[in-house]
Amino acid sequence: MSEDLLEIGRNFFYSMIGQDWPTVRALITDDIVWTMPGTSRISGTVQGKDAVVERVKRVAAAGVRLPRIELRHMLVGETTVMVFLYNKAVADDGREIDEHLASIYHIRNDKVVAIDTLVTDVDGINAFFI
Repeated sequence: MSEDLLEIGRNFFYSMIGQDWPTVRALITDDIVWTMPGTSRISGTVQGKDAVVERVKRVAAAGVRLPRIELRHMLVGETTVMVFLYNKAVADDGREIDEHLASIYHIRNDKVVAIDTLVTDVDGINAFFI
């Protein structure tokens, strides 16, 4: 089972990074919930497939994408996959972000039902994603 969860986690992560929206949508439930700390335009709680895709598009539009985002580790639990990332990006106007983050993918019936994102620099998120 743990290898199956890791495969789902990998597929979901790389589909988001690659902006493969049909695959992202296929790997999440209709009522998925994603929480992220802060007060920026990508912070808070979003629910549903459209909201998840919109959040990833906002992140990518700000310059956060491969190779600037580095997958450091993936850990697997009984029903979760934790993705540890390092992200360093510079926006067109010179704003920078340099942080580590973790996203916990909660998986049920081979689909991601919730995502909890934790960051090392909430103030940095707020300043970068204005």
